[in-house]
Amino acid sequence: MDRARRIVVAVAVVAAFGAALFFVRSQPDLGGDLRAAVPDPQGLKEAIEGDLATREELGKIERLSDLALMGNYNAYQALALDPWGEPAIRDRARKASRDVEARYADASRVSSTPLRSRREDGSVAGEDELTPLELRQILSRGRNQGLRARAARKLGDHADPGAAEALVRAMSTDASLWVRVEALRSYERLTGFERSHVFAFTEAASWHTAHRTVLAERWLANVDVAAPPP
Repeated sequence: MDRARRIVVAVAVVAAFGAALFFVRSQPDLGGDLRAAVPDPQGLKEAIEGDLATREELGKIERLSDLALMGNYNAYQALALDPWGEPAIRDRARKASRDVEARYADASRVSSTPLRSRREDGSVAGEDELTPLELRQILSRGRNQGLRARAARKLGDHADPGAAEALVRAMSTDASLWVRVEALRSYERLTGFERSHVFAFTEAASWHTAHRTVLAERWLANVDVAAPPP
């Protein structure tokens, strides 16, 4: 326990003990042994410490939930996978995780700013002129999650192995949940993969490993891959 928390606990114990003692002494007809009516300081200390720990855990869940909704992938992982102690705390964390997932199900944080890329000859390519390679570069190096999410969405229009690989890499490694979700949606549209969960990143990556060769052959043969490969 850190020093600040020890101080809080000590002050709370003293205050609670003093309040209980004052109450007992103010009751002249209470009768019996007054000491039996005064709370045990050690018991008070343990109860207050438990209450503080619960409050800290609930505060942590709230902070992680807020960060996850802003796009922080690691915050969502901590929220969903941390071994929360008390059953009530675990239930609260599970509910917060489900709430985050529901918010991502139909929403996006795609930037409203059209994509651009400066080429080696000094010219600037507009969004409709960007090649799959340029889109992949924006997806991997974009300065903010909105631009990377927009690049992920645009890559879903390009049926080629490089686009699929870039989307899988983004959904597996990008720090932003919003980018990962947009990459997953594009990957579904591009390949025919059907996710079972809003954050089915690992599932999609495994599916891609199993179907990579078939997908590449279909694209090279200009075959529509709207339906999942066999």
